Amino acid sequence: DEELQELQFSENNERRDIDNFQLSKLYNSYLEKGFSQTEIGNKFSKSKSYVSAIISLKFIDTPLIKYLKEFQVYGCSKEKFIAINSKKNESLEKSSLLVHSELKKIIGWQPLYSISKHAENLLEQKKAFIKLFKNNLTKEELENDYFKDSTEDKNSYDDFIVFENQAKVFIKNLDKIKEKISSEHHFLLDRVNNDILELSNILQKNSLS
Repeated sequence: DEELQELQFSENNERRDIDNFQLSKLYNSYLEKGFSQTEIGNKFSKSKSYVSAIISLKFIDTPLIKYLKEFQVYGCSKEKFIAINSKKNESLEKSSLLVHSELKKIIGWQPLYSISKHAENLLEQKKAFIKLFKNNLTKEELENDYFKDSTEDKNSYDDFIVFENQAKVFIKNLDKIKEKISSEHHFLLDRVNNDILELSNILQKNSLS
């Protein structure tokens, strides 16, 4: 059984299309049999850190795995795939072949690991997932109860980015105004300088970068 699994892994790896969830299941099966992560790495010619990352994929929450598997088939969630194709008034069967051939892609282990490393914190898992794959979901999916608590901070972040960009433009405009104010008008210069300083302090204090 082990030889068969290793042979299947080798064949898939040669084609470079191995599903990291399948690989995680394989590595975890060896772990359950008593193999250490180092031994698993040696068996499959992988580093211990890589093996550890793949093993941790089992901690990704089930609904997130469902979405991630859909992304690998449709290039987005199944609901978004259906919505896109219904708008085009094409038959689902015909467009399915098109999107499948153009967008199907095995998701690399790094983005998956960035989600799974929050094994004990579901909220952080969902936030990491949203940060990476927000555009792969429909608006309705993002607003459902499952993602509600994880998108609130993201919305706040988006609002701040808008404010930050507007504030930076405003500061540049104030600098231009300052250049045109005569040095004799101390009151106006002080007012403009104070406004620039206040905006700069707000941006620095609330920076999310």
